[in-house]
Amino acid sequence: MQSLINKEHILKYDNLAVKEFYCNDEKAASTGEYILSFEERHIKVSRIAKAIVEKFDGKSSLLEIAEKLNAEGINCSSEDIRQFVDKILIPNGLLVGTEGGSPKGTNAMLWARLPIVESKRFEPIFKVTHYLFNKWLVVLMIIILTGTAIFNVFNIITADHVISRVNTLFIIFISYLSLALHEIGHASAAYHYNVKCGKMGIGMYLFSLVFFVDVSNTWKLDSKKRIVVDFGGVYYQLLITVPLMVAAIVNDDVGYSVAAISITLLTATNLLPFLKLDGYWILVDWLHVDNLSVNAYKVVRRAITGKVTCSRSYLMCSIIYVISFIAMMGMAIYSIIKVIVSRKWIIDQINELSALFSSGRYSEFFGVLNNLIIFLVPLLFLVVMLYKVSISVLKGVVGGMIRVNHGESTKKNT
Repeated sequence: MQSLINKEHILKYDNLAVKEFYCNDEKAASTGEYILSFEERHIKVSRIAKAIVEKFDGKSSLLEIAEKLNAEGINCSSEDIRQFVDKILIPNGLLVGTEGGSPKGTNAMLWARLPIVESKRFEPIFKVTHYLFNKWLVVLMIIILTGTAIFNVFNIITADHVISRVNTLFIIFISYLSLALHEIGHASAAYHYNVKCGKMGIGMYLFSLVFFVDVSNTWKLDSKKRIVVDFGGVYYQLLITVPLMVAAIVNDDVGYSVAAISITLLTATNLLPFLKLDGYWILVDWLHVDNLSVNAYKVVRRAITGKVTCSRSYLMCSIIYVISFIAMMGMAIYSIIKVIVSRKWIIDQINELSALFSSGRYSEFFGVLNNLIIFLVPLLFLVVMLYKVSISVLKGVVGGMIRVNHGESTKKNT
């Protein structure tokens, strides 16, 4: 195939090829829209746009593509195809030899991400763990997990001096371990359906530290399979409560039951449907309310002005999403103010950490450190958001200056 761009950066429009993609036509019959899933990008297109994309096979000129489309009843010229290349294929990085920017519509302002490792390195593990998603094994595990939860609750209720028997450091450790297991669950579910995942790492969502795995390629699946992937994290995270129950029985220690219930409550927060946690994606895949986080504010604004153009279910989900987000942001602001007001307490905690570490009281040290980190995360969230907003504004200003200068130079030349 000819090189895409020559030394003078002039695009050669003939013999272009789109990157390999998968078409999800699950809702095409009812909406007329298709989801084209490329390696790192997923775009929703019309039937005509899909037909145009499919013609870029690396062997056809723009004129030949236009002739093929006209033969199919799609009226367009080679100039129309050229504009499609310039405005759609190149900006989105869909042609072989191009790279697009960040996908439009991603709610990146909520995230600070640190990718660490490619998930494919864990494929030997996924080859074993994905069997836990076999239908009857899932049913069996749900029964076991239900019995485990009942036992742990009963064990806590009937035990004496529960608080004094709880190891805070152990609960912290096992909770973070369960979060890592949570992401392995998502990846294992995707692997079960032969879908490759992207990178795994750590990040921050609103004001909580989290692990993450890139499972964006699951858009290749139908909605039922995507829901299984959505539930996969919670499912795997709860599996750790089974050995904790066994440990509670063997050691006659209610602390293990407390740790198990703590993890159960932790997984429950992931099912909140309007904070872009697992519950959000389950809702989106179940009700087919696409791009809710992107469109929710527009939908609510139109509803206020009496210009509702969406379904009732989409409107209700949008309203609840906006209210939930505002509530969480309010909590974040409150936490930030609390951090600023509690400067003296923070300094005292840092001094205590130094004393605990020097005296070798590591269990207490990590307990205080965890509490301090949780307390300071909202401040870290504010710093990250201010940084992102500043960079965005700076790019906008610089881009505006470049466009103005370009416009002035064009006027002079003409």
